[in-house]
Amino acid sequence: MVCSHCLITASGIDENRHIFVDTVPHTGRLFQHLVRNCFVFTPTVVVRRQCLEDIGLFNEELSVSEDFNLWLRIAARWEIAIIPEVLAIVKKRPGSLSVTTSPDEQLRSGVASLEHVRSSCSGLSPAEQNALRLALAERIYFYGSHLLSAGDKTASRKHLVSALGLQFTHWRALAKLALSYLPGEIYGSLARLKSAITV
Repeated sequence: MVCSHCLITASGIDENRHIFVDTVPHTGRLFQHLVRNCFVFTPTVVVRRQCLEDIGLFNEELSVSEDFNLWLRIAARWEIAIIPEVLAIVKKRPGSLSVTTSPDEQLRSGVASLEHVRSSCSGLSPAEQNALRLALAERIYFYGSHLLSAGDKTASRKHLVSALGLQFTHWRALAKLALSYLPGEIYGSLARLKSAITV
């Protein structure tokens, strides 16, 4: 598979974002880099037919993150090359899927995407398996943290415990788990204080 750098533009925004990956090698087995940060942009991709016949196509059960899921499944068995030039421009519009999909759905689908890779890619090296485990722990933590902010403490605890099961040293997940047992008014006060400090 070959991909390139990409320029992201948005309606009503003057500043464009040039998406590039200076810290990622330009060729080779890049699964460990990709699972931490998706640097593959769909409009820039060229894939060998044999690769798709081997790996399969998009997982249509995923509402979003289906492209990330496919790139990871490819990277688990094939090498990737990156052309360090902008060869595509993506313009985001107000009604596009990436803008209209709810945060809950994005986070849930992101977790499901990595779980599918974990169950379907059996040939990963120990280092790649570890990178996938840590990335999954982080995605589950973000989903659990989102659920806590939304007030669903029971579901939040389930996901935070799952994140700790994958990475027991995930201190942020442990802290959020402890916060989930605070009375609602105390947690709300702490959340407002954090917002005030970070503004």
